[in-house]
Amino acid sequence: MAPDGSTFIQWSPIPLDSQGSRFRTHSLFVNDQWRVSQRVSASLGLRWDRNQGADSSGQVVARDGAWSPRLGLVYDPAGDGRWSVTGSVGRYVAAIANSIADGSSPAGNPQTSLFTYLGPGINAPGTTNLTPTPDAIRAVFDWFFANGGASRPTLGPPTVPGITPQIRDSLGSPGAWEYAGGVTRQFGARATLRADGTYRRFGNFYAERTDRSTGTVRDPFGRAYDLTLIENAPAVAERQYAGLTLQGTYRLGTVVDVGGNYTLSRTWGNFDGESLNSGPTRFNGFSYPEYKQAAWNYPSGDLSLDQRHRARLWINYRPSRLQGLTLSLLQAVESGVPYGAVAGNGVNPAPYVVNPGYLTPPSAAQTAYYFGPRDEFRTEGSAGRTWVCSTSTECPVPAARSSSGNCRC
Repeated sequence: MAPDGSTFIQWSPIPLDSQGSRFRTHSLFVNDQWRVSQRVSASLGLRWDRNQGADSSGQVVARDGAWSPRLGLVYDPAGDGRWSVTGSVGRYVAAIANSIADGSSPAGNPQTSLFTYLGPGINAPGTTNLTPTPDAIRAVFDWFFANGGASRPTLGPPTVPGITPQIRDSLGSPGAWEYAGGVTRQFGARATLRADGTYRRFGNFYAERTDRSTGTVRDPFGRAYDLTLIENAPAVAERQYAGLTLQGTYRLGTVVDVGGNYTLSRTWGNFDGESLNSGPTRFNGFSYPEYKQAAWNYPSGDLSLDQRHRARLWINYRPSRLQGLTLSLLQAVESGVPYGAVAGNGVNPAPYVVNPGYLTPPSAAQTAYYFGPRDEFRTEGSAGRTWVCSTSTECPVPAARSSSGNCRC
């Protein structure tokens, strides 16, 4: 640890206990199906979702309603069931994410402040007699508390839920418009071929905004902060998906059937919108916009959700003498997923921008920087084979029963 600003101290107190959040979604769905003619049938639906939610401090942060129309058509060109052409369009919305809607609550959520360490060098490069880790940590905090502690200037804007960020208007539900179409060909009672295409455009993502219009706020001790608002993002944050799936199945007699599918798809945009560890995330391209450029902070390209090729091949065997038993072999092949050379902590934009009046401009720890295209690299593909034995009869060993209720051998 050297006194060059590369080491920082994080303080994350939780001043208030949570009262427990309360989020509810009430839905109403109406659907009608009718046969337009001998060869055409249609389905028309309309869904209404109403979100009502209070965060862990009891503040109402969601009073949102959304309409979702859906239309589907099925066309049988010959009228004999051998061919089937389908098409649909619909809007789909999600429930309010508790992790986002509760992010402005002071109850149960930690405050976060970063402080730069400027004390004596400890175990700096070239040091021969290294200080043990417990002693080094103790020395850092001894310096910190002897030089103002939590009253020192922060490294970048702090997070003080209830003060900043805040939710002032009701959050809306993220959603997507989906357009789909497909063709199916039936070959007697043994074989089926199918092709389906899907396009989805996502929108109304969660976002955080800190700019000159949001102003500043003060805590009960008189300390001032730049105000961050949690709201829904405009169309600048985008994610799109397009995919084509081909599938075929064939029955070999009464005991064996084989099949396979292949999906060619692409997911692209400038915002993933979710992650494996935290679920829905907030778009931060509108926080301190003077310190960011889309080209290196949120560039467009293939997103981390993108997996261009996926294939599955399977064979099922049902022994005629063992009723209810199925032996399956599944072979999966998948291509890699994209990633880019991005620094989430290491590039400080502050020295290159004239501060327009912010109290605490963003630091390197709060500004992502892509050194190249968003999708410059890809992970290796993968392939795997799985044997599955399942039966609808009673399991000889209860612990062998799968989550689906079938007995796995």
